[in-house]
Order: sequence, then structure tokens, then C-alpha cells
Amino acid sequence: MIKSKLRIVLGGLVFLVALGSCSQSPQSEASGIQWHTSPEDAFADAAGGKEAIVTFLYTDWCGYCRQMDQTTFQDPTVIDQLGSNYSWLRLNAETDPAGAEMRQRFGVSGFPTVLILDEGGDEIDRVQGYVPAPQFIDAVQGSITSPTSVGFLRKQAEESPEDAEVQFRLAAKYMEGRMY
Repeated sequence: MIKSKLRIVLGGLVFLVALGSCSQSPQSEASGIQWHTSPEDAFADAAGGKEAIVTFLYTDWCGYCRQMDQTTFQDPTVIDQLGSNYSWLRLNAETDPAGAEMRQRFGVSGFPTVLILDEGGDEIDRVQGYVPAPQFIDAVQGSITSPTSVGFLRKQAEESPEDAEVQFRLAAKYMEGRMY
């Protein structure tokens, strides 16, 4: 009698633990970063005063994508320094139609790729491959003002259309990012 009650109690505990683990959100969503899964939501969030849209393009088969999820995006420093300042968009570049469209539009061929976009959807800069937290923070924060970012060069080219050096640097950056 005691053994059967013990089995029932243990069975119930196992069931509750299993149920609890199934109902938890994926690790990247529990990280403290508020991920959007639709570009419309991310751009609406960005219109509320965010610095830029950080778009994480990943694939299911990519080990480095999972590593960024488990390390970089879980890092408390990334969450504290970047989390609320940016709008975060997470798209599967193969199975999500919006992700496939962004992959094609921006010429993304390797994963993970993080695109830093302005409120108009134009690329400011990108981070390719796995990047540990400290370098990721530097790359994202520096993308807005870096003289080598696409956004900075585009702005310079608009202000000085006759400057051949700026036009060349922007064209080289477009070629590097396969933005034909």
C-alpha cells in the first residue's frame, strides 16, 4: 500500500517536472532580450526611440547560431548594455519567409549573421559568424558611428556625392556584404 502511494506521488512529481520543462520558453526568449519574430513588430518597436534594429538571422542546423543563443545573447552584460536600447528581431533564414527575404535582400550566405538596420530597414552594419559577448557589444555599439559601417559611409556619400573616395569605400562595403 505504501509502495503504491509512493509510486503515485513520484509519478506525479515526474509529470509536473516534465510539464514545467515543456512550458518554458526557448532559451533565447528567456534571456532578457525581448525578441520579435515579425519585422513589422520590430520596426514598430524601433519607432518608439530605439537606436536600431538588431536582426539575428540563423538556421536550425547552424552550431554557431545555437552557440550565440546560449552564450552571447544570454550574457548579462549584453542584456544590460544593449537589451533595451535596440529592437531585437530573430528570424530563421530558411524556414521563415521574412527571414528568407532578408537573407536574399542583404546577400547573407553565412550564419549566424546579425544585421543592424535603421528605422527605414536599410543596413547600418553587420556582424558575421559567432561573436563572443564583449566583441558583440563593441560591434553593435560601434556600428552607429563607425567610419567603416555601411550606414556611416552611405550618409557620407549622400552629403558628398562628388567625393570619389567615399563612393569607392561605400561600393567596396556593398560588394563585401554582397549588397548588389
